[in-house]
Amino acid sequence: MKKILFTILLCSVLCVLSAQSRKQVQEYYYWINQAELAICDDNLQLADSLYTRAFSIKEPLAREMRTAYWVAVQTENHEKILQIAKCRIELGDEGLSSSYQNMSPHFDSAVYQKLLYLDENTPKTYHTEFDTIIENLLERDQLYRMQGQGRCPEQFALDDENRTKIKQFYREYPDFNEYVAGFYYLSRLSVAMLHAVQTEHYDLQPILRKKVAAGIFPAQQFMELEEVWAGTHSSKNRMYGVDAMGNKNIYYIGNTLFVTRPENLKQINKNRKKLGVAETWEDGVKKMIWECKHKNYCITGSRHTIVFGDEDDDAAEVARLKQEIDAEHAKGDFHRMYYERGNAQQDTNYWHYHELIYKAECALFDNNKNVEQGFQYYDQAFNNFEFNYLHDLVNAAQLAHYYHRDDMKYLKKAVGYGLRPIHLDNVSAWKNTDTQSHFLEFYQSEEGQALRQQYLSTINQEYLAWLYRFSLQEVKYRRSPDPDKLYRGRFIQWDQQLLEKIEELGFPGARLVGIDDSLLYMELDNKDLDFNHLVQMNADSLCFMEDTIPFPMVFGTDTFWVQVVNPIYSCFDLDAGNPSQTLPTIYLVHHGCPLRSFAFIDDEIAKGNLHPREFAYMIDISRGTNFDDASACDCGKYAKWYFRLGNGDSALWKFLFLPEDETDTLRKQYWIIPLRVERAKTDFGEEHGYRFNWGMNNCFK
Repeated sequence: MKKILFTILLCSVLCVLSAQSRKQVQEYYYWINQAELAICDDNLQLADSLYTRAFSIKEPLAREMRTAYWVAVQTENHEKILQIAKCRIELGDEGLSSSYQNMSPHFDSAVYQKLLYLDENTPKTYHTEFDTIIENLLERDQLYRMQGQGRCPEQFALDDENRTKIKQFYREYPDFNEYVAGFYYLSRLSVAMLHAVQTEHYDLQPILRKKVAAGIFPAQQFMELEEVWAGTHSSKNRMYGVDAMGNKNIYYIGNTLFVTRPENLKQINKNRKKLGVAETWEDGVKKMIWECKHKNYCITGSRHTIVFGDEDDDAAEVARLKQEIDAEHAKGDFHRMYYERGNAQQDTNYWHYHELIYKAECALFDNNKNVEQGFQYYDQAFNNFEFNYLHDLVNAAQLAHYYHRDDMKYLKKAVGYGLRPIHLDNVSAWKNTDTQSHFLEFYQSEEGQALRQQYLSTINQEYLAWLYRFSLQEVKYRRSPDPDKLYRGRFIQWDQQLLEKIEELGFPGARLVGIDDSLLYMELDNKDLDFNHLVQMNADSLCFMEDTIPFPMVFGTDTFWVQVVNPIYSCFDLDAGNPSQTLPTIYLVHHGCPLRSFAFIDDEIAKGNLHPREFAYMIDISRGTNFDDASACDCGKYAKWYFRLGNGDSALWKFLFLPEDETDTLRKQYWIIPLRVERAKTDFGEEHGYRFNWGMNNCFK
């Protein structure tokens, strides 16, 4: 009898604890939903406090931590930034210092340094062996799919095995979540889970439902899996109305979000409430609309996109759907809506940007000048793209000055891309003019300084600091007593370092790390990272006395002796008046064969990270370095190319030139103006006191 009473008492206690746990989880999701709705109302301070309240109830899951971290950064809640970052890093997240730098509206160097310290010194607290276990599971998941045999019997059997393995995780580890398996365990496991729920035996459902009730498995992820299950088994109605495979209620086509109200909306909200989710379907749509308008995926992370073909096909389908929906609205039927993604008018393919600049310069400098059209192309390029190349804005401003147009329009915009008064000092036609005095006044104004801070906030400071260290190391070895032994042997190592950075972050050009500026970090309250400071710290190897020892340069059968006169004490330095980024170009030019392993060129140009003229200049130097044996530089199709940049029409290089018409054909592939326009542009600048040639060896002509 006592045994029976004890069992009944134990069951009662467990039921009470389970009910309390469910209540806590429901309360947690209630405050999370309120915080996310506060974001949609642009009340980030309220959202920040609501996340604090939610996280006091139970340990937050990865999805909520990501959004709360973003809110803390936007509201400059430094204590919470570090608190969430420490937890994320303990669970295997990396690069929180870099993400802070990229998302922060007001960069704080002290917070950044603390995040760097956490990144480097915080021990992991989860079971790291799951990294290997999950990786092996994913490899097995893709075993037949990568061979194009995704629906073969062997793959179905493998999916069942993976489903069994996932169930085993949750049985052996009742609290199996990011605190056990790491911050990214679920994002890595989601593909295998997706395939598991598409099998005939969906016995994961009851297990995951219990984990949702216990606050261990995220409700949003469970609802998405349920939608996939329903879609796989031809269910006509949505179960939860979330964005998932097969859901035609909420989706993007290009930059347009389409939303259709489900017919069973009441049932959907009942299903959500039964699951313990506070977010209604209407709440979820509100969040997606906010993300759409702000071009930000920080709340839902939903990006389900439907593609009808190429861009023209998508545009035609968008136009058709909009017309249908507009007609429905005219009749008072609002069951379908559409919303344009923020800044949808801005282009993201920088090949189009360079095409517009090409057309602008041809219109302004070719024989049949069309000044009005030239400025129209300039304005189209500068307005249609989020990032503008600074030297293009400076050149447009000079031409506007010559043609008595509004040059300050371009100069003001250019401050947001790094322009400073020192740059105007390099243009003789601007000296002692109203433009120079007006620009200085604007630069020092509140608006000008706000634009300067905007520019500083866009720089990936961690990447720039790495580029400084990388470049100084290369030059240090280049100037070593035995460069052949100490320098050449390191190219493979250096290439790999640079290539890994480019694959991770993009080519380190002006868009990502800003323009040349030896004292940039002084403005960011971290002068110890300034380029000049780093050079002086290594002065023994980076500064030297130039002498007059002759140096032979051999071209074909001719030898030219070059010697430096007027010996001076010289240090490796950056040109403070250069409106571009030269450090990666310097390394690649020193390399002698800069394109040995760089298959990323076209993509990086398309993203705006690499300028076509930078690429073309490196090709020219590579060709000039290896002219005796084109195969010595394994540059594939580039080996015989010559754009005539940097070295211009110098007689020393004429034996390398392609015929002019072939050169122009080659140039146009990269939207580089024809040689006749190049010469007219240079002559115009020299005649009227303008400077259009910038960058390393004036390759930005």
